[in-house]
Order: sequence, then C-alpha cells, then structure tokens
Amino acid sequence: MRSTTTARPPGPRPGRRALLTGIPVLGAGALAMAGCAPTDAGAATDVENILTVSLNQTETHPSYLALTYCGERLAEATEGRCGARIYANEALGAQQEVVQLVSDGSVAMAVISAPQVENLSMAFRPLNLPGAFVDIAHQTAVLGDESIVGELFSSLEDERRLRVLGGFTQGSRHVYTDREAFGPAIEEVGRSFLATPEDEDLYERVRALAEDMGAER
Repeated sequence: MRSTTTARPPGPRPGRRALLTGIPVLGAGALAMAGCAPTDAGAATDVENILTVSLNQTETHPSYLALTYCGERLAEATEGRCGARIYANEALGAQQEVVQLVSDGSVAMAVISAPQVENLSMAFRPLNLPGAFVDIAHQTAVLGDESIVGELFSSLEDERRLRVLGGFTQGSRHVYTDREAFGPAIEEVGRSFLATPEDEDLYERVRALAEDMGAER
C-alpha cells in the first residue's frame, strides 16, 4: 500500500456528520492499531490490511452496522487485500482527539460531527446554516457534487493532513424508536419526545445576567 492516499471525489452522502480520512500513511497506522484490536471490534475480517475506523455510536447504531457492512464488502471487492475494523463507543477517544489521530495517521478514518469539521475550518459552516438546503434530497445532491464541494473537502489536506470524504444525514429532525411509526403515530412520538419544558430558573438567571450587562430584556 502506498504511503499516501490518492485523492478521491466525495461520495453522495450529506451533512450532519463528516467522514475524515488521514492523508499520510493510510495503511501503516491502521495496521499498527489492528494488531492490538479487541475481538469484538466490527468487521475484524481476515485481510492483509485493516483500516481502523472510529465511531462515537454504539454497536446497534445504523452507522456502525453500515460501516461494518462496508468493511466486509471492501474485503470481498479487494479479494482479502483490504478490510475495515470499526471501533464504536469512542473506544479510540473522543471525536476531537480522534481527529488528531487521523491527522497523525494512527487512525485511518473517523465519523465525526459537523461542528468538529467547522472547528477545523470556518469554510464548512455554510453547509450547516439553517435553510441552506430545501430538503434532504437537495442536501444530498449538493454534497455529492464534486464541482460544488470538491475543493472544500480537500481544503484541509495541506495544513491539517485530512480530507473529508463525504457526509450523511440522519434526518432534519429525528428520534429513535424500537417500533414502527406511521401517520398519527409519528405526531404522537413528536408530542412525547420533542416537547421542551420551560426552565423558569434558567430564564430568571439569563434575565438577571442581561440586566447586569445593561440589557432591558
């Protein structure tokens, strides 16, 4: 495996989270990590080169299941030359720490939240502004269009040694449930889980702070 990765166009996946890959030595650092990998890590396939992937979700989360499946497909497509091992539950560290590990080449890839990417470069902020996209389909189309985001996704390579491969969404507003919900049931879920009670104590503290700063309201 070459010591540096070949730049690839971003895949058609939108934006609440971003997938980063380290530019330097994508294989060496991942192989070093794989040598001491726990047996319950996802997609611990019998392959020559294992890419280490960090995730901050649990083993039952759709992202973990999808990444594990991708690791298995990668092993099949390369006839056992490459595979992926997914570390869930922030096993390799919190997202901010993992970003540095990816930059160092110790971790091959990581799924991180959009704000973490914004912390690296303010140029990513417009992608997360309210109303920037008409709907999820519009968001997917934009983030899958290299002519729009290609330069942005590769903008971290020189300074940060990182590349954004793509993004994906889990819905403009979403909740998780262990049962199917259709029609009126969705409205009921919304009333049950999305209602936000007012915090009168917090309100009073904020108002007092505002008055101390010279604001009337």
